[in-house]
Amino acid sequence: MEGVGKKKIWLINPAAMSPEYEVRIQTLKRAYYLKQFGYDVTIIGGSYMHNTSKNLLDDCTEPYLEKDYEGIKYIHIKNSSYKSNNLMRIYSMLEFYFRLWYYAKSFKSPDYVCAHSAIPFGVVSFFISKKIKSRLIVDVVDLWPESFVAYGLVNRTNMFVRLAYLAEHWLYKKAEILIFSMEGGKDYIIEKNWSLEQRGGIDLKKVYYINNGVDLDDFKYSYSEDAVDLIFIGNMQSL
Repeated sequence: MEGVGKKKIWLINPAAMSPEYEVRIQTLKRAYYLKQFGYDVTIIGGSYMHNTSKNLLDDCTEPYLEKDYEGIKYIHIKNSSYKSNNLMRIYSMLEFYFRLWYYAKSFKSPDYVCAHSAIPFGVVSFFISKKIKSRLIVDVVDLWPESFVAYGLVNRTNMFVRLAYLAEHWLYKKAEILIFSMEGGKDYIIEKNWSLEQRGGIDLKKVYYINNGVDLDDFKYSYSEDAVDLIFIGNMQSL
């Protein structure tokens, strides 16, 4: 990994929480292991801690907060608190992305911006990367709007859904690297007729599959601490 130490990367996830509160640890673990490989990593998340009553910038007029949590650097962008999956949450996410776009040049520009693909919010990440002249990595952790269509929540022919598919296709084309956390990313692109071979503009060579994985150190620790519970569960499953 010679020379990797010079590379700086932002991991953009509006729901990324400080380690004290974090329960969805994908972004945190990715930062930790990229750091082990010599990357200079900064997690950029919102000031509101998702599914809690905590907002790190509630009583502050500052637009962002820079913190270091035991060697993992964070930038918390001020965004509004919300209580459920309603319009306020959508507003809070838009607030996060547009504030980050506005203040992006306040921070040292990275070589790479790795951003969640959630449509329409992920589209702003492209303009953030262009503004600071960084290479864009799109991290596909959920298929928006495909997930909503698959679960029957919306109709594929809905005008807004069609626009969302167009935005998704456009973002995937603009990305220099596409990472899917689920298998079948290339198949999904082919099913949509979005590949280069289908004149859809997306080079399948830039598509990668990286699942969330298992941290063996965490597993060993949890196993040693909860051995009695694991044995009990194992015995119950054998009945």
